[in-house]
Amino acid sequence: MAELSATERLEQLQKRHRALEAERVQLQAKREMAQARLQEIREQARAQYGVDDVESLRRLKAEWEAENEARLTAFAEALSQAEQGLARIRANAAGESHA
Repeated sequence: MAELSATERLEQLQKRHRALEAERVQLQAKREMAQARLQEIREQARAQYGVDDVESLRRLKAEWEAENEARLTAFAEALSQAEQGLARIRANAAGESHA
């Protein structure tokens, strides 16, 4: 294979440079869009939850999950008590109908 002339090498290098520059411009645009989106999300989080940092949001989520679990447990207990009460009523009703 023949060696490239200095002009041909320069043209190849310039082509590679243009490709890299185009990629850099695209990546910069994507970065700017991502930063703008992140800012929007942070503003939304601050408006909804009063905080915008990830760690505070994680703590809030953990607190809410604990509260939900406690409410579910209380609801399950209330249902069990209602079922037990209903069973007693049925048993009493059955006993009274046989008497």
